[in-house]
Amino acid sequence: MVQSCAICLSQCDNLVSTPCGHIFCQICISKHVLRSNGFQSFCPTCREKFLIGQFPDFLAGSVALSVPYSHSRASASSSFIPPIHPS
Repeated sequence: MVQSCAICLSQCDNLVSTPCGHIFCQICISKHVLRSNGFQSFCPTCREKFLIGQFPDFLAGSVALSVPYSHSRASASSSFIPPIHPS
């Protein structure tokens, strides 16, 4: 039986299951979790809350989503200078 992601409705890549048993692509659920505030999120299907720390793959996925973008911006320009934070 082929599982489909409840977010993108496509066949799941890298299946991830929430505590309530709903199945999502790792990338889709990672993006969903990134929009959460604090240490908890909720299932997009049934809205059951869960602690983000229960799923290290969510955090790994969110880091993987952000790294290529920031790296590509830095390498796109040889004169890239990181922003200076105000004191």
